[in-house]
Amino acid sequence: PPDKELRDNRLNQQRSKYWQLVDELTVDPHAAELGYDHDDHPLSDANDSKWAQHFEDEKLRENIQRDVSRTHPELHRLRPLEQPLARILFVHSKCHQKLGYKQGMNE
Repeated sequence: PPDKELRDNRLNQQRSKYWQLVDELTVDPHAAELGYDHDDHPLSDANDSKWAQHFEDEKLRENIQRDVSRTHPELHRLRPLEQPLARILFVHSKCHQKLGYKQGMNE
């Protein structure tokens, strides 16, 4: 929006929405609020296993990080942006699971 106040409000709303997505999409199988489930353990292959989701997300994060670290390695000023870029790509791929993450999306 051209109005600075409207633009700032919209930007704050979108940032809040983004950080909420980051929290929602980050699976921590150690979190106390999940409670202890004897059937959910690191070796579980159940579809609703928090551990299985955690390991799947870690593989996705590794793939993204591998590509992000290759993004214009000669431009050292981009290094501080690697973590935010990886986080954005993770959220995008989790929100658009049919598309997922594809090599080169970091460019």
